[in-house]
Amino acid sequence: MIDIKATTELEAVNTILDAVLETQVNTITAGNDAVVKSAIGYLNEASRSLQQKGWVFNTIKEYKLTPDASKFIHIPDSISQVTLAGSSVSIRQRKLFNLTDNTFEFSGVQTVSVVQRLSFDDLPDAARHYVTIKAAARAQDDKIPDNLTYRITQRNVAEAWSGFRTEDTRASASNFR
Repeated sequence: MIDIKATTELEAVNTILDAVLETQVNTITAGNDAVVKSAIGYLNEASRSLQQKGWVFNTIKEYKLTPDASKFIHIPDSISQVTLAGSSVSIRQRKLFNLTDNTFEFSGVQTVSVVQRLSFDDLPDAARHYVTIKAAARAQDDKIPDNLTYRITQRNVAEAWSGFRTEDTRASASNFR
């Protein structure tokens, strides 16, 4: 029996390299050449773009933020969005900023909703697949301006997107039971 595991970051990078007709690699450690670094860059860009929208898998609806002694609330680097019910807030200088009162100062613990950026290995399989295919399409579009290849890749992107949306909808529905 074949043991099929989730897509690894190495497999994703090799998919991108394959899409731009480059040789696959055995590792993506520091010291890889510029082509591998470029593939990793495409993968990170696609992942950030997908996760920025906020999905079931990377949204935490009740996340507690505590002010420090200066009444500032520092936002972890992994957080890309913060929503505070009844208030207009944003992230500035990696701190929570109250847009209504024009201040960084907060009194007491704030319960917020956050969108969190996850590493590739923490993404659900459907998201990993979509991010990989989207990154490969972008790399291919940038490096091989061939219309036939582009059309085939865009079809693959559409199929991966459909699979991802189906999984997100399924996960969303199960959270309401």
